[in-house]
Amino acid sequence: MEIACEGDEAKKLALALIQTMDISKATHVDVMVGNATGATVKVSVAFGAAPEWKMHETPSAEVPSAKDPARVRFRLDQPNFKSEASGWKHTQPMPSGGRVDKMWIVVEGLPKTARVTFDGIRFGAGGAP
Repeated sequence: MEIACEGDEAKKLALALIQTMDISKATHVDVMVGNATGATVKVSVAFGAAPEWKMHETPSAEVPSAKDPARVRFRLDQPNFKSEASGWKHTQPMPSGGRVDKMWIVVEGLPKTARVTFDGIRFGAGGAP
């Protein structure tokens, strides 16, 4: 998936992937992120479950501008999600025990002209962080 847009460094861009998933056994999700913006961006993932659809977001990872995509790993097995209920502090576990209906890919720090790609979204268990 490629995003080419006019960015705003003060705002976030969120892409929603709507699919019911049981990721309760996953310890992490890996995303290949390509960043050809000329500036570092921050990327995170978030999950939501019906009926509330509230966003639970991982800590963000900085992705520098580079020629080749980089693998970014987000931990899912730790209480490091932030949500409105936690006062936007990274203290919450995965929502609904890992049975979710929506995944967001969140990008912040996009410059005026931005091109970011996402590929190889894979959930896994175990492995090195």
